Amino acid sequence: MVAFNLDPIHQQRLDELARSQGQDGATLARQVLMDYLDFQALPNDSEEVWAEASVAMTPEFMDQEDWGET
Repeated sequence: MVAFNLDPIHQQRLDELARSQGQDGATLARQVLMDYLDFQALPNDSEEVWAEASVAMTPEFMDQEDWGET
């Protein structure tokens, strides 16, 4: 469990942003922190390695279509 206090201006910004997304401030802050920690855990691979991995994963997320028929 992590707890932190924001100064009033940042707390107000967080609350406004959270409300605009239908969430409360604590939920949004938790998600932002988790996303940040996940991002920091990514390996520092080269752009070429990321590109190769992206190409390899493409069939998992896109339908096989004949793009030449468009």
